Amino acid sequence: MPTYVFRCPDCGDFEAFATMAAVGPSAPCPSCGTDAPRGITAPGLNVGGPTHAALAAHERSAAAPAVVKAPSPAPPRRAPADPRQARLPRP
Repeated sequence: MPTYVFRCPDCGDFEAFATMAAVGPSAPCPSCGTDAPRGITAPGLNVGGPTHAALAAHERSAAAPAVVKAPSPAPPRRAPADPRQARLPRP
């Protein structure tokens, strides 16, 4: 649920949790009860986790890509599930 900041002219800022559909342009101050307009704040973004690590790795590789000495090895071939497939021609 989003956190909204309201600015009371007498008491200062306070935060309120509300859904986007339920929040209005103002809210009553919990201290004095006067009508406080909603303030504008920056969104709270998740700065950690796997997404941040992937973006950081992408940025690092754009400036200095890793040097590859040889192609990656081919995966081992598995035996066919149906023995009749082994007799089929191979490309």
